[in-house]
Amino acid sequence: MPLDFATAPYGRRAETDAIFRRFDAGKNLLMPGPRRLGKTFVLHRLEERAAAQGYVVVSFDVSHRQLVSDHEAEAIVAASGWLSAYYLEAFGKQLQGPPAADVDTARERVVEARKRLLQPVNRNYFETWPEHIRKNFAEPTSARLFALLACLAEFETGLSADGLLPALNDAALPRRDLLRLLNTLEEDGFIVCNREADSYRFRMELLRLWWQRYLPE
Repeated sequence: MPLDFATAPYGRRAETDAIFRRFDAGKNLLMPGPRRLGKTFVLHRLEERAAAQGYVVVSFDVSHRQLVSDHEAEAIVAASGWLSAYYLEAFGKQLQGPPAADVDTARERVVEARKRLLQPVNRNYFETWPEHIRKNFAEPTSARLFALLACLAEFETGLSADGLLPALNDAALPRRDLLRLLNTLEEDGFIVCNREADSYRFRMELLRLWWQRYLPE
């Protein structure tokens, strides 16, 4: 399942078009900024388009292999649980060995890649999520959001609102306010809400596993 960087919104086509126009005008480009903003992702898209734009790319990167087989791509999407280019690429960086030629080998390698991705050394891939809560919500809302996510992290398929209320053990939290908190987590990309089925779960399986392991607060 190849990623469609050429036409899909996550491919940064507009950004790379603007950068090439800048190069055509004889101007250089500096991209400062904190980690995890997607600077390297944009550079990779520039490399892919450079020849068609009349440029020669000189780069040096030995951090990970560059080829991912179709079987590995499918296994990465399944293991991640969300088509986020940032996390799909992070997964790819953790793959070891030559591209897998069969489904079973691909799955085994992706399982091992996920284990490496969830190690403390890769905390920066995930820390923006709890930091978002800390920066944007005051007490007691932030504590309740963290408690909600800690509960949901224990259940791959999610929980109902009625199942969450006793698990939270918060006598001061009525069901109405719980639903509002769940709406907030959905709006901010943490969870998926199926209101007809009264089911709430993490949007991204990879984030659920990280949250389950490290329980940020």
